[in-house]
Amino acid sequence: MKENTTTIFYFPLGTPYFPKTDLRLERAKWTNIEDLNGIDKLYKFLEIHMGRDDGYYGYYPVYSRPICNGRLLNIRQIGFIDSQDSIRSIKTFGDLRQHMDYYIVANSFKSPKFRRAVNVHSLTNIVVDIDVHHARGGIKGCRDVIMQRLDALLYLIFVKKPIGLPCPNTVVHTGRGIQLWWTIKPLSAKKLKYIYKGIQEYLFTALEKEINSADPELKEYVLLDISASKKMSGLFRLPGTWNTRSKTYGDFWILHDNKLDAAKLYFALHPATGKPYIKYKKKKKQGNPVFRKNNYGNHIDNMIRSLIELRRSAGEMEDGYRDLYCLIVLSAYLSNDTPEDEAWNRVVALNNSFKNPLPEKELHSYMSTAMRKKYRYRNETIIGYLGIDDEEQKALGFYPANVHYYEERQKARERGQKRRKMKEKRDIKIIELFAKGVLQEKIAELVGCAQSTVSKILKAAGITKKKTGIKKAVTILCQKAKKKCKKEVRSEEKLKRLAAEDPEFAKTMERLAELKESRKKYERTKAEFTQEPDQEFLLMGEEEFQYVIQNNCEEYNHSHATKL
Repeated sequence: MKENTTTIFYFPLGTPYFPKTDLRLERAKWTNIEDLNGIDKLYKFLEIHMGRDDGYYGYYPVYSRPICNGRLLNIRQIGFIDSQDSIRSIKTFGDLRQHMDYYIVANSFKSPKFRRAVNVHSLTNIVVDIDVHHARGGIKGCRDVIMQRLDALLYLIFVKKPIGLPCPNTVVHTGRGIQLWWTIKPLSAKKLKYIYKGIQEYLFTALEKEINSADPELKEYVLLDISASKKMSGLFRLPGTWNTRSKTYGDFWILHDNKLDAAKLYFALHPATGKPYIKYKKKKKQGNPVFRKNNYGNHIDNMIRSLIELRRSAGEMEDGYRDLYCLIVLSAYLSNDTPEDEAWNRVVALNNSFKNPLPEKELHSYMSTAMRKKYRYRNETIIGYLGIDDEEQKALGFYPANVHYYEERQKARERGQKRRKMKEKRDIKIIELFAKGVLQEKIAELVGCAQSTVSKILKAAGITKKKTGIKKAVTILCQKAKKKCKKEVRSEEKLKRLAAEDPEFAKTMERLAELKESRKKYERTKAEFTQEPDQEFLLMGEEEFQYVIQNNCEEYNHSHATKL
């Protein structure tokens, strides 16, 4: 190349190619925030993810699946972790290094007894469960190789080459997969659930995209268990415990202890539109209200007040029932988790509505046991205590619990029987039309159903072919007719036997026969009057009318008929 000359290099159009990171050569180097090992690291995990210092405490149920004689038993609850003192709670479980599975929930509950989504108190953690399936080919080795690649990919995403996703607080190796735990600033499970689910969807989508684009083999053997991760009351393996499937202990790394502000991240992903937020309200269904637990206190209070007004209008006094009225209303409010101050104010207001109210001091003394015990009376007990008769029950709409249940069951049973009879008639009609050679499309049109329904009914009856199907249909109809005749004969024989044994029954049957005969006669007469005449009769004139009056009716009829 000559001096003082410029050489220009021309590259083909297109973007330069940067090769992807080879996950086979990468290794994850997770580091804990503190030098902790064993049970101390588990204490730190519980302190970060389940500890609360803001006064809003909850319960985290803990479950296990023990082994007896080499066989796994059903999963069962062994206790709970109190967010007020999580370390003291976990110490009550004893040795957690035993060879059995331990599980824990991610969110706190109102009560440690009932693990249902409706009982979730506050949302405190987001967990993404990533399952690693066993490799049957394509990768040298087994699940450990896939785990190493997945672990390396997650390390690149969150630590080495972050892509903007919030870093999880804890990375858990369960033995058959990896769990990512984010601790968030507590959200109300009742009002802010949409924020929690929005952040979940954001993390699921981003991680699934990265895993699918990183390595085709990871895409084949790694799966995000989205359905399990979305459950607010779902169970997750307790970090560091035994896994009976992989026969190994799990491991985990605590990366940091900062809480994720889920609400701030959600509104950053969903910017404000400038329009006011209008909460959607469902339309109330017409009909009798269903008094669930959330308005049970108001329901009993309103019922008692209506009962008092009803009895006052009838001229009855409330003497003897005044104290019971107050006791039942207070118990209803307290059993509904109503604050004691509010429940007490409602009872005082009810007491003051009487002509001779109790002094507040005596009322408090009388209600002290109920405030401590929080009774919940059944409808039958309230009816018995207050002496509510049938007329008052009907006026108030307040019945024993099993009355409505029996009536609804009876109505449902009758509806089911009616529906079955209609289906049987429809099926017989379809088979009759098929036996006459009518096509399925025409049968569907005549009966009023879809052609697929006609085909399904014919197949269920064993009619599959056109040639042999007509013969089969005729056989089925004959069998149905024989059964019907036998049933009628049996019923007639039974009626005759009852009539011979019971004279009263015989008189009743005779009366029914007379009523049937009179009904038939009425129907025949009605049909004759409503029948259209075959001939058109003309109105007679004045001369004809005078002629008929002079007792010549028969002659007139004969001559008039010949004219027509």
